[in-house]
Amino acid sequence: MTNVTATSEKTNILLVDDKPANLFVLEEILSSNPEYNLVKAQSGREALRRLLKDEFALVLLDVQMPGMSGFETAQLIRGHDSTRGLPIIFLTAELMGVESIAEGYALNAADYILKPFNPDILKTKVSVFVDLHRKTEQLKMQTILLNKKIEEVKDEKFAKKELALLADRLTRSNMELAQFAHVISHDLQEPLRMISSFVQLLAKRYKGRLDKDADDYINYAVDGTHRMKSMILSILDYSRVGSRGKAFERVDCNVIIDQVLADLRLSIEESGTEVTYGTFSNVLADKTQLRQVFQNLIANAIKFRSDAPCRIHISCSLARDINPNPEMINGFDPETPVFCVCDNGIGFEQQYAERIFQIFQQLHGKEKYPGTGIGLAICKKIIERHGGCIRVESEPGKGTTFYFTLGREVK
Repeated sequence: MTNVTATSEKTNILLVDDKPANLFVLEEILSSNPEYNLVKAQSGREALRRLLKDEFALVLLDVQMPGMSGFETAQLIRGHDSTRGLPIIFLTAELMGVESIAEGYALNAADYILKPFNPDILKTKVSVFVDLHRKTEQLKMQTILLNKKIEEVKDEKFAKKELALLADRLTRSNMELAQFAHVISHDLQEPLRMISSFVQLLAKRYKGRLDKDADDYINYAVDGTHRMKSMILSILDYSRVGSRGKAFERVDCNVIIDQVLADLRLSIEESGTEVTYGTFSNVLADKTQLRQVFQNLIANAIKFRSDAPCRIHISCSLARDINPNPEMINGFDPETPVFCVCDNGIGFEQQYAERIFQIFQQLHGKEKYPGTGIGLAICKKIIERHGGCIRVESEPGKGTTFYFTLGREVK
């Protein structure tokens, strides 16, 4: 049905009388109110068809009509769910007897109006029931909105409860995963140590005493145990990022970078690497883990250098002041300090930008660039522990730039 209850729309009123003259008079009196939409019907059956098609605020219904009287029409109106509560004002040409009046009120008649119509009485009675209808509809709407709000609150509470349960399960899962990684790594080390010892003993005692294939096989076994040991230690480091992390404190980044460069001094000198950097402000961080991030990124830049003299530049600027590929800083708060570690190394295709942060993922051959492929995964996990994120921009032969924050990323 058409909703006609809003104040910005006209209100439907159904006029039912078998005599066109009476309908004309009703229309003339009530049409002075521009908020009314007057719909006419000349029989009970036509009135019922109108009521099934549209929604009405009030029915003015003649009692004495041929075929189907007003009372019979009213009885059918009351028998339908959508019109059961519709106000009906009966129209009668004469003062009715007590029994007839009682019959009308038994059909939940709202009122009676005598013919010929008194314009003031007619207007007043109609306006009262129209106002009542509007207020009823407004109350229904408020009830619907209130119930919707209650459901939203229930949903919000349910969502918060589910989110809390999910967070709790995730926390326990992470703890179990960290414990599992630690146990597995620890339990693997002992048998691996034994295998490594015996293989190295074989290499020491029998090198050159067997054929060349045997020497190669022993060398492969020794190399394999070394790589396995490195991977186990890397798994331990990865699992400890969250469980062994220290409380955040104010850290002087200048001191951190000086320490990292001192630790990497031998590699820097042997590779002829030139490292430049500016002045950095203090940040809130886990000092040990932040040092590990810088060490991994700088060591990576040295490791994946090109034939040209290796150059590394370390800087920190607000996101709004950095002007790389816009996608690299998209999502950062403009006021967030962004650290950059830029090199002129071999680079890689940008399509692998996400893959390099995955555990045990390497883009280059282990023969030329040995390693476990877990360093960048550890960097990512450390940075995420600090509430930040890390991204990379690279191009083959043109170097790589890592961008990372320690928080205030726009979600």
